[in-house]
Amino acid sequence: MKLNKNFIFSKAIFFGTVFLLSIAEVCAQRDNNANFSFSLGGGAMYYNGDLSDSSPIPDGQLINPFINADVSWLLVDRLEMALGLMYGKIEGADSLTNERDNRSRNLSFFSPYAELSLSFRLSLLSVKNTFMVNPYLMGGVGGFYFNPKAEYMGVTYELQPLGTEGQYIPGGGYEQPYSNYAINANMGGGLNVRINENWRVRIEATARFAFTDFLDDVSTIFPDSVDLSNTPNGAIAVLLSSKRPKGFPDKGRARGNPGNNDIVITAGIALTYIFPSKSNRPAPRPGIMKGTFRGKKGWWGETIN
Repeated sequence: MKLNKNFIFSKAIFFGTVFLLSIAEVCAQRDNNANFSFSLGGGAMYYNGDLSDSSPIPDGQLINPFINADVSWLLVDRLEMALGLMYGKIEGADSLTNERDNRSRNLSFFSPYAELSLSFRLSLLSVKNTFMVNPYLMGGVGGFYFNPKAEYMGVTYELQPLGTEGQYIPGGGYEQPYSNYAINANMGGGLNVRINENWRVRIEATARFAFTDFLDDVSTIFPDSVDLSNTPNGAIAVLLSSKRPKGFPDKGRARGNPGNNDIVITAGIALTYIFPSKSNRPAPRPGIMKGTFRGKKGWWGETIN
C-alpha cells in the first residue's frame, strides 16, 4: 500500500517534536540554571521567487500555515542556540500576479516544505532581568525538503521528474536535474514576551534564503519543445513547461531568472516552556558555556574570579 506523503511528513513532524522534547528534558535534568527550553508554535508562510508578484507580500491565496517546534540551549547570557523542525506549504501562481508577461506564462506550483534548522538568537536584554518584552535578532542555517507539483486537467504531477527546462534532454546543454533537498540561510528577529519564570511567548519573523532557484521548478530558459517531447515524460512536460496561448516559446527564451534564488518568508508565534532550575538561587552567570568565560567581563555576563 502506497502511503500518502503528507501523512509521512505529519508523522515525521510529530515524532521529531517528541524527540526534541526528549532532548530538552534530558538536558534539563543535568542543568542547574534553567538553561534549556522547548517551544511549539506555528504561523503563516509564503514563497518569493520567479512566480511571485513585484509586491513583497503575495495574494492572500498564496499564504499558507506552518507548524514548528524547537529545543534551545542558553549558551551564555543573551545568546541561545536552537534546533528546530518546521513543516508547511508554499505555492505560487502567475495568474495572481500583476505582471503581464507572467500572466501570459500562466505557470503555477505548490510544494510541501519540511525543514530542520540550527539557529542562534541574540537578545537585547539579559535573561536575568524581569522585563516583560525582550527583543532579539536571529540567524542560522537549515536543510529542507521540497517537491514542486502542478495540476493539469485535474491530475497532479510532480514537476522535478518532468524536466520542464530540458534537464532530461540528452546532450542538450541544459541544467542538470535539481535535487529535492537544499540548504538555506535564515535571518530574522522577534520578541520574547515573559509570562512568568517558566513560560514565555515568542513572536518571530524570518526570511529563509534558499540556495536553490527551483522551489517553483522555474529558473532558466525554455527548452526546444520537440526535444522535450522526446524525453521519458515528454508529453506532459511540454504542457507544464509553458502555457502561453501563442504556442511554445522559442528555445532559449527566458523562463525564469537564475540570478535570484528563491526565498521563503515566515511569521509566527510560539509558546515556550523554560525547564526550571534545580536550584532556587539565581545563576550568577547563566548559560551552559558560562565556565568558558570565567574571569572575563563583557555583554555575556559579570566578572567572576
